[in-house]
Amino acid sequence: MDRTFDFHGSLMTIKSLTAETGGAYTILYAIHPPNVGPSLHLHTRGNECFYVIKGNYNFILRNESINAVPGDVVIVPKDTPHKFTTGASGGEV
Repeated sequence: MDRTFDFHGSLMTIKSLTAETGGAYTILYAIHPPNVGPSLHLHTRGNECFYVIKGNYNFILRNESINAVPGDVVIVPKDTPHKFTTGASGGEV
């Protein structure tokens, strides 16, 4: 069953947890307001994958800037410093 919660102003819905996938992955659906995003961080336990549904996002992976629009997939390898910022209309991933 889905669980929705507010995370720093973004609406997050858990679609699937690692406990449900044999430890393989977690799936989250996120609705982000305009011009927000996390600070630079990394994940030590696995890769992170973003599928842009709505809006635009600017991702920074290491020192590379990636502008992502609906239909784009951005894969962040494990242990890669990264962050993103939503555009003026917010977004969904």
